[in-house]
Amino acid sequence: MYMTKYDLYDIYAVIVYIRAYINDEKNTEILRAVKRLLDEPQAREDFNSVRHAISAIDGVDSCHWNWAFNANYYTYIPPSIKDEIVYRVLSACFDKMIFYAESGNIRWLFRVANATHNLPIIFAENDIKEAMEIVENEIWYYRMRYDDDFLKDLI
Repeated sequence: MYMTKYDLYDIYAVIVYIRAYINDEKNTEILRAVKRLLDEPQAREDFNSVRHAISAIDGVDSCHWNWAFNANYYTYIPPSIKDEIVYRVLSACFDKMIFYAESGNIRWLFRVANATHNLPIIFAENDIKEAMEIVENEIWYYRMRYDDDFLKDLI
C-alpha cells in the first residue's frame, strides 16, 4: 500500500520507541508488522496503517505505545509516498533491526535504531534526491564504525 508522510512519522516513532524500550518483548513482533507494511505491493492507500498494525498485536503495552491506539483523522487526503526506494531503504533497516531483535543482540539493535530513526522523517520532509543525500550522511557514522556495507546496495 502507499503510505503518507504521516505513516512515515509513525515509523519514526516506532524506531524511537524500540530504541527507548529496547528490552520490550514485543519489539520483534512490532518490527515484523511494520516490515510487512513496507513490503506490501504499493497499489492502494490506507491511512493509519502503522498504528493499526501495532495496535492489532496481542499484548502490546498500551501505555508505551498509546499513540498507536489512536487513529489520525484527516479532513483531506494526504499525498502518498510513491518513491519505491523509500520503502526499500526502510525495509532494509527493519530487516537489520529484526535480525538483531531475534538474535537477542540488544546492543546492535540499539545501534541500528539509533542510526536509522531519522530516516522516515528525512523521507517525509524532502524530495527523493535530497533525501537520499541526507540519508547517506545520516548513516555515515554507523557505516564507518560498524558496517561498511549498510544500505550500500540502495544508497
